[in-house]
Amino acid sequence: MRRQARTLVRLENTRREARFTLTRARDGDAEALLRFRSLETLRELDDDDLSERLQLKHALNAAAVGEGFPDWAAFKRFCERAAEDRFINGAVGGSLNVWYAHHHQARAHLEKSGGYLLAHRGDLVIVEAEVLQGLDPEDPDWAAIGYDWVRPADEAAWARLSARLDAWRAAPKE
Repeated sequence: MRRQARTLVRLENTRREARFTLTRARDGDAEALLRFRSLETLRELDDDDLSERLQLKHALNAAAVGEGFPDWAAFKRFCERAAEDRFINGAVGGSLNVWYAHHHQARAHLEKSGGYLLAHRGDLVIVEAEVLQGLDPEDPDWAAIGYDWVRPADEAAWARLSARLDAWRAAPKE
């Protein structure tokens, strides 16, 4: 299975596991209830109150926290962006590109050596500025997102870059 599809399967499997954990927690399963304690809003409730108040949104957020994200929306954006194929069309020869399967590895490389962290068909790749097509590598929004397209530090800056990339891609090429 292509890595791009596996990234979206990871999202769906995590969603499925969240639903299963929710069912178990509602039935009073102590291990499942413990997972919901990772959410600050539910941390202080006793088991009975917790099992009565649980909703799918809590299960999804707890699953995302378990994956190392602050909430479900951030985890979902990460998975969707990791599956994107917006930057690299064809060969990327002529420049050094470093490929990773896991974000934490790619992020460590980015912090150590610089570059731009992008997604390509489910893989993560650190590229040099020459590979970027349609975006100015000197754009201050790159610094605002931490040069990380997949898990940006600033969502508003990412949205501006994404809109500029979409506009460039839609424009007629000479």
